[in-house]
Parts: sequence; C-alpha cells; structure tokens
Amino acid sequence: MLDGGSTDGTKEYLKTSPGCVTYWRSYQDRGQSHALNEGFVKASGDWIGWQNSDDFYYPGTFWTVAKIARIYPQAGVIVGDTAIVDQYGVVRTLIGISPVPARLWLRGYWPYNQAVFIRHELVLKVCQLMNHSISTWIRYAGENCVISTACRLRE
Repeated sequence: MLDGGSTDGTKEYLKTSPGCVTYWRSYQDRGQSHALNEGFVKASGDWIGWQNSDDFYYPGTFWTVAKIARIYPQAGVIVGDTAIVDQYGVVRTLIGISPVPARLWLRGYWPYNQAVFIRHELVLKVCQLMNHSISTWIRYAGENCVISTACRLRE
C-alpha cells in the first residue's frame, strides 16, 4: 500500500492494523505514476491490479480473475467493465469495455485501470509507467495478449 503522504488517516490506520498489508509506506512522493512504479517493483504476485483510495472491487473479483487466468494461461491482461457508483454504492453508470480487442485501444477505447489486471511479468517487460497516459495502454495492446471478460470487476 503506497500512500503519498495523505492526511485522510491512512497512515494512522495502517499503524494500528499490523499485518493487514505486506508492505506500506506513507510519505510525499512524485505523484501517482511514481507510486505505481514503486508498487510494480515491490509486487510479489503473478498479477497486478491497482485502485485509488475511493475505488473497490466487487466481491468475487479475485476469484474470477484467477479462474480466467487458469482458463487462458496465455493471457497477459484481463479487463472487465467499470461501474461508477455514488456515495451510497448505487451504480449510476456502467462503462462496458468488454469484450474489446486490445487493437481497439489504439483508437481510444482504452480500459479504466480499476478494471484491469496485468500479468506481473508483462508489466516488467513492457515498461514502467512514466506517466499515467494512454501510451502505456498502447504498449500493452502491442503485445496482443489480452483476454477480456464481460463480468464486472469493479463497482
């Protein structure tokens, strides 16, 4: 868990909850892309996904991703739909990106990071995020190894 020195109580919460994450730090960094690059290097799992502080996954998301990864072992990226919710958790908009072939990312149909899981080895192969931009999605699309699923991965 990488926190850019926020004042929302994250650091205090993590200090009182040892063991809830394998690694965390809280200090001013050089922005979201810097924190993502640091997290990618420190990640120990086979798949990487990332959320911002106000995002969450639907129950069962990780099970679904693991199942898809087993069915399609050649997959490098798993993409789902994104739901935009209000402060009460009520879905207001569903942004469907699935199934969209990665080649269409080159035309602007890129996925929302909250509904994307990327194989760790692919992240390290393609690049680290220099900035949070579409150029990174274009590089992933060039790998031609995307499997999309129509299930909701984020609410």
